[in-house]
Amino acid sequence: MLRAADVSNFKTKEKINNKKSLEFRRKSIHIFFGTLLSFLIYFDLFYLPFWIGFLIFVIIFSFVFKNYKIPFISSFILSFEREDEKTYLPLRGVITFILGCILAYLLFPEKLVVISAILTLFVGDSTVALYGVSFGKIKYPWAPKKHVDASLAGIILNSIFISIFFPFPKALFASIFTFFFESFDIRFNSIPFDDNIFLPLLTGFVLTLI
Repeated sequence: MLRAADVSNFKTKEKINNKKSLEFRRKSIHIFFGTLLSFLIYFDLFYLPFWIGFLIFVIIFSFVFKNYKIPFISSFILSFEREDEKTYLPLRGVITFILGCILAYLLFPEKLVVISAILTLFVGDSTVALYGVSFGKIKYPWAPKKHVDASLAGIILNSIFISIFFPFPKALFASIFTFFFESFDIRFNSIPFDDNIFLPLLTGFVLTLI
């Protein structure tokens, strides 16, 4: 007969495993779009009107999807969504990811800066998230849900990738600045700081300024 403590431990482990699985699914989408957009920008194949149109389409679809369930498609999309996003704004991750990439493209004239900013999203941020849910041990005093060791893993991997285009010290400084900033739970009028929008902009600004 299972004890209450055993049942509680089982539910906790199941919850952790579900969270890991969800983050892996979500980050796989980020890696796909990040790789695609980086490729298009590098080879001058990025067509801004198309991606703005795509963003508008996803936003409209999100509002439609929020109110109407579509057979097969609804269950597939919900498998990538966090609980709060299912009712608040489905496809929020895709929307903010594409928006962050478009803003980086518009704000930074240098192509390699834009690519490095996008790399921060699908390499650095994905590493931080996946490492955090799988191995994270050392929590930030000011952000108990985030891990110092996860940030370090993201900084190292992100710096290695950005150093393809920039000197390693510059890539490292940009990564440290970005992910240290990311460790704070910053809100604007109760609206949380969105990594997908602000992380690439932070990296881009640092690489442009130094």
